[in-house]
Amino acid sequence: MVPGQLLAKDDQAQPIVVERSITAEQWSKGVTTRLDRNLRVMGSLSSAEMSDGIIQIRFDVVGGDATNIRMVRSSDRPYLDSLARLSVKRLKDLPKITGSDERQPVLANIIVARDVQSFDRLSEELALSERARMASGDPAEHAVIALNMASPAG
Repeated sequence: MVPGQLLAKDDQAQPIVVERSITAEQWSKGVTTRLDRNLRVMGSLSSAEMSDGIIQIRFDVVGGDATNIRMVRSSDRPYLDSLARLSVKRLKDLPKITGSDERQPVLANIIVARDVQSFDRLSEELALSERARMASGDPAEHAVIALNMASPAG
């Protein structure tokens, strides 16, 4: 071998795999947008169905799909809860987060509000709840990515 010469090994047995990978913040923004779009496309609420409330759904992202979907906090409106659960279930082909494990835990926080005043009140309630969750001392909670979908209807 000549000094400074590089040797290349032809190894056709190992394919080159390119994987989409993004930061947690980028991932959160993108998935929040997709989930918000799912919620809007799937449900148009009449004023009779509209009720102020917070819906919280936990799920895991495995292989780019939402799995192990479970209700943490119900709105006490079966239609809204079902709409939220189905919107999460429709999340597919999500990118991998840089440095994340194969299973990424996620908490979707969804506010449903009839007007700006209700929205502001529920936003503050959710913020207090999230601060308490993060202060709980459970290290597993720090790995959870929280998605916050909210907008007043009025």
